Amino acid sequence: MGLTYRSRPALLALFPLLWSCGGGGDSSPPAETRVGPEGGELAADPGDPAYGFKVVIPAGALTEHRTFALDGFNAAYPPTLPNPGFQRVVGGVVGLRTRGSTPYALPVTVHAPLGALALTAGELACLFGYDAAADAWHLMAPDTVTRDAGGAATAIAVTTTWHDYFAWGKVVMTEVAEVYLRQVVDAKFGGGTCAAAAAELAAITARAEFSQVRPSKTSLLAFRNGFLETFKQGQAAWLLSQQPKLYPCGLTLWGTRCNVLSDRFLDNAMTYAGNLIKIKWWSFFVDGPPGSIVDFLMWIKLINLYAENENLPCDYKCVTEVCGPNFWQVYAGYWLAVMCQELIDTAIANEWVS
Repeated sequence: MGLTYRSRPALLALFPLLWSCGGGGDSSPPAETRVGPEGGELAADPGDPAYGFKVVIPAGALTEHRTFALDGFNAAYPPTLPNPGFQRVVGGVVGLRTRGSTPYALPVTVHAPLGALALTAGELACLFGYDAAADAWHLMAPDTVTRDAGGAATAIAVTTTWHDYFAWGKVVMTEVAEVYLRQVVDAKFGGGTCAAAAAELAAITARAEFSQVRPSKTSLLAFRNGFLETFKQGQAAWLLSQQPKLYPCGLTLWGTRCNVLSDRFLDNAMTYAGNLIKIKWWSFFVDGPPGSIVDFLMWIKLINLYAENENLPCDYKCVTEVCGPNFWQVYAGYWLAVMCQELIDTAIANEWVS
């Protein structure tokens, strides 16, 4: 059971800790508001760090008048905050109170300001609600996001039900607890959606035909020594057939022709391709003869890249001209098969499969 509003006086000795968890400093008690069938609004005071936050109770949600109060950041002390992956905006905590039983089923629309909160890829502006009865936080994705002229999010709105506390800001999708993400999915597609999906996946993986394709030492060895070896040998045979054409393209350090299946040929080909990409990149910044020390350094960089490619044992531009672009497609296929075989060997050697 979470700590209620009425139990807070017992925690005065822990005031510094409560501050760090979400509350602020001393303040006068918030004014109470009576709301009835006509609907109403609870809002944070202008002087409170949570200013801009409001809860709208729609018309018809109540059948009788009740008294409510909204505790702003300076008065709200939730027992915990969601963790991990949640980054609260400054002042982003409030509490709700009412006389009598807590109306957890009461529909409300929550509007929360984001201030200077910046959102990047993999981050979601969000609202958390805390239920004291369940002693749990609940994650809610925004129904609408208000943006400024530059496209930055400035506020969110969420249609939900009564919660004893609200906290808002953003969650980092790769860090937030899975239970919170499940809550968002269930809210979007209906309660139990995540559980149903998990049950369906479990049923699929339990089927006999699915278990037959699970990797085993025997099946992996058959794939390695069968299809992969046959494919690799076919690619190797074609590459070796092109070998005699490459004599004009240069000699290796040992005085032999460019050996297309050697590790040195691969290493030098990767160096050549990487240098070409660097040359293209640096060329964007070079326009005519160097006019400054920066331009001069760029020119030196380009000259060195060209020189390294020209000094490689094999002229890879010549390889493309002599054998055609198809050479590199076959070459990539050969090394892909080699790497797959090595991965299988590693898996078996480390007993990752049985």
